Amino acid sequence: MNTMNEINYQEEQEEQKRPTLLTVLAVLSFISLGFSVLGNLFSWVSGPASEEAMYDQKVEFTKSKAQMLEVGADGFAKMFDQLYLMMEQTNQSFFLSQSLTTIMLGLGIVGVIFMLKGKRLGFHLYIIYSLLAVGGIFMYVSPANVPLLVTILGVVFSGIFIFLYSRNLHWMTK
Repeated sequence: MNTMNEINYQEEQEEQKRPTLLTVLAVLSFISLGFSVLGNLFSWVSGPASEEAMYDQKVEFTKSKAQMLEVGADGFAKMFDQLYLMMEQTNQSFFLSQSLTTIMLGLGIVGVIFMLKGKRLGFHLYIIYSLLAVGGIFMYVSPANVPLLVTILGVVFSGIFIFLYSRNLHWMTK
């Protein structure tokens, strides 16, 4: 039977062996996930946007679209249309959207914690989190209303983090 000192010594040794890259990635992930959790909590508390708030947003998006058209950035103007439609559909599916986001964030947090503890399951949970972060929106928003740029950026950043986390799989044994 292990004494408390032996257990603490083993935990300290595991901490020392943890790759620095894994620790840095985890800190960056926790910062990102933390802000997302705060945004998610705020959304749950405030609820779906009212018709008046949606109208105000539409006015702002229309102004931004007009500015893009004035400078000849037609592609960005189209993106503002898509962003508004995406926001409108997300608001219409508020509870599905927020529930999926809550589950997704939970998977991300648990995944990072598991990876820090040396569990490979954490890496797999993080992949699921990343897939939901990129593709989950398509469960309640028409693909035509999701700007390609949003999807590409999501895939690129998720891919970079998955790749960097995979560089630490040799340390994750459990």
